[in-house]
Amino acid sequence: VCKTLGFQVVLAVTEPEPVSHLRVCGWLPAPPGGRGLTALLDIRPERQEMNSSAVVEAFHVIAKLIFQDTLEPGREELCPVADFRVPADGTSTQAKVDCLKPGAQVELSVFTTNAVAESPGVSIRICVPEADSEAERPACAL
Repeated sequence: VCKTLGFQVVLAVTEPEPVSHLRVCGWLPAPPGGRGLTALLDIRPERQEMNSSAVVEAFHVIAKLIFQDTLEPGREELCPVADFRVPADGTSTQAKVDCLKPGAQVELSVFTTNAVAESPGVSIRICVPEADSEAERPACAL
C-alpha cells in the first residue's frame, strides 16, 4: 500500500533526486549457461533526508551496446541489452548487469524511481574487459 501512487500523492511524495554515485566496482564470469561478463554496479542515491518527500524506492537500470557507424564518423547507434529495476536498499545498492560482450562499449544509465515519478538518468560509458581471465574480483560486497 505504501508504494501506491495514490498513497504517495496524499503524502506529497515528489520526484526523487537523480543518482549521486554510479560506478562499476567489478566483473564476474558469465552466469551458468550465459556468455560474456557480468558487471557489478555500485549505485548510491542522493542523500535521503529523514523528512524528505523525494523518496527513492528503486533504481531503473538500462544497459545499451554502443556501435560506431563506420560510414558516418562520430555517429553511433545504441542497442538496448538490459532493462530492469532493483529495489533501493539504504545508502548503497548493488546491481548485476549480465551477459555483456567482452570488448564491447556499453552505456549504463540509472534512474531513481518511486510511485510518483522517475528522476532524470545518470549515465556512464564503460568498456567490457576482453576476456573472462581479465574479470576482476568485485571491489564491492553483494
